[in-house]
Amino acid sequence: MLWLCGIITLPCITIAAFLHGIEPISTVLLWLGVFPVAVAGVTGIYFAVAKPEKLQSEDFQLRHETLELIKQKGSPIEISPSSLEIISNPVSGTNTARLPK
Repeated sequence: MLWLCGIITLPCITIAAFLHGIEPISTVLLWLGVFPVAVAGVTGIYFAVAKPEKLQSEDFQLRHETLELIKQKGSPIEISPSSLEIISNPVSGTNTARLPK
């Protein structure tokens, strides 16, 4: 969506500025340039209010789902605490679970 804003908005507003004397064309180009930015803004606000989890990165969503599956009661799989640390924070400065003991 942001690429669409850059690809459509910048040329439309630039051409509208050059065609300032030709009123119907410059007005249409100006509205055409503003429309993608308005749609992106409304979409961003909608997801921020209604579904904020959809604005997270794919990596964050995968780690979150993994931790949610681990939290379920009655899980027959036993998970070590060091594995939980790696899942919840994979980019920590030092992963003590991977260092030889």
